[in-house]
Amino acid sequence: MPPKNNHHRDSIAPGLLESNARREMIDLSARLCQLFGMPKSTGQVYGLLYLSSKPLSLDDIVEQLGISKASASLATRQLLNWGAIRQVMVLGQRRDFYEVVANISEVAGFIISNVIRPRVERSEDRITQLTDLLNQDLKDGSITSDEFNVLAKRVETLKKLQTRLRTLLPYAERLL
Repeated sequence: MPPKNNHHRDSIAPGLLESNARREMIDLSARLCQLFGMPKSTGQVYGLLYLSSKPLSLDDIVEQLGISKASASLATRQLLNWGAIRQVMVLGQRRDFYEVVANISEVAGFIISNVIRPRVERSEDRITQLTDLLNQDLKDGSITSDEFNVLAKRVETLKKLQTRLRTLLPYAERLL
């Protein structure tokens, strides 16, 4: 049997996830969540549940991912709020169990509408605030006019990026 490739997967408990494909999917899910400013553990839990053929308890999640119970609990609550997972009953068990909602497009659409869109919209206010602060710094003499010109161009670049992102969001929502 070839040795396992464990680069950048040190957060997953060694030996518990023997499948390279499962480890890679969980790692990918974690990185995607981080990319959108969400906790890594949220992506790990989603990835684990997505690849699980049966519902898992919070203890199962903690054990398989090697994360704290607090992180697993926070992640499951976030995923429940997004409609990405659901709580299910398992006969003969008193603990809560979770399973993934398999329609990724629906989950992604919810995240775009309810997580990413509000962040993009808040960024517009922050860029406006940044512009005001920059103008005030120039007026107060905190920065030179040369510094102001450089920074003003950079803020303008941020404004253009923010405008593009806002323009793309409706298309992303429709695609899903």
